[in-house]
Amino acid sequence: MVPDDKDHRIVASALETAGIVKQAIVKVYKRSCHGLTQVAADRFNAHLLDSIRTPNPGDPVAAMIAGLLPKRSNGMTSKTYLVTGASDGIGALYADRLARRGHDLILVARRKDKLADLAGRLEAETGVSVEVIGADLANAGDLLHVEQRLRDDAAIVGLINNAGIANEGTILEADPDYLSAMIDLNIRAVTRLSAAIAPRLAAAGEGTIVNVTSVTALMPEAFTAVYPATKAYVLALSEALAAELGPKGVRVQAVLPGITRTPIWTEEKMAALPAHMVMEAEDMVDAALAGLDMGEAVTIPALPDMAQYEAYIAARTALRPGLSLAKPAARYGAVMAS
Repeated sequence: MVPDDKDHRIVASALETAGIVKQAIVKVYKRSCHGLTQVAADRFNAHLLDSIRTPNPGDPVAAMIAGLLPKRSNGMTSKTYLVTGASDGIGALYADRLARRGHDLILVARRKDKLADLAGRLEAETGVSVEVIGADLANAGDLLHVEQRLRDDAAIVGLINNAGIANEGTILEADPDYLSAMIDLNIRAVTRLSAAIAPRLAAAGEGTIVNVTSVTALMPEAFTAVYPATKAYVLALSEALAAELGPKGVRVQAVLPGITRTPIWTEEKMAALPAHMVMEAEDMVDAALAGLDMGEAVTIPALPDMAQYEAYIAARTALRPGLSLAKPAARYGAVMAS
């Protein structure tokens, strides 16, 4: 039986909603579609998911899927993303969207109970495999455990560095121990996790690192002192990693959210802000993933005209020739001579 255009549309719709690696499944459909054309879209989705999760050796569709998709060392089919800060907010939404794209997940956060609830829902709704790791990435021992997993697990092809904390008040009011913990989580953990996975991804010639930073990286004077400084570090790290790893086939993206409706903001604080400045977390994550698909190294979901950021980068680049010279600038001469 030769499928017609309507049959192709039905199957294409089913593939989209199934959240599987579409390119591989399309190859299966084109190679062997006999007997599939009369299957309703929902049953077709279920059949494909069952074929991937529990392959039946007698099913030619399952056999071809298994042959086309990448393998783990234990024989399981997977391309896995590790997401930090995944228990709620932006991290949980990244987990949701990646699962619906067909990726198995390793979710990391302090609240293992919340991770377990999210994992159960995503497994039930998408059919992917979700593992949870309860870890405080500001703790050296917990961080080392996650680092080792990134080094050793060849199935992990992507890292979403989302975990982070902020503070209120000026440095005159800040608790130094809290500031140290913020630096540990926002800077040290992001750096060490990126360094743990980067060599393996570079050797493979593919993979993704996404670092969630903040628009405060571009305007530190508008907020408390230390938090924007940590986010400026993450932006600089991401830009440098993109330059180093991009030629080796590894995607690196910095995501700069503005004010985003997440659990870290109380309803009272949200209500005090102009509505036009607050983005829903779902919109932020969807825009960030669209930017990743577009190949952006820096994604600012709210910025209407990316040419403005490009002009900022051009101005920064124009400074380079004068940043390191043998003599002080002439403007200092009179003061130096006095």
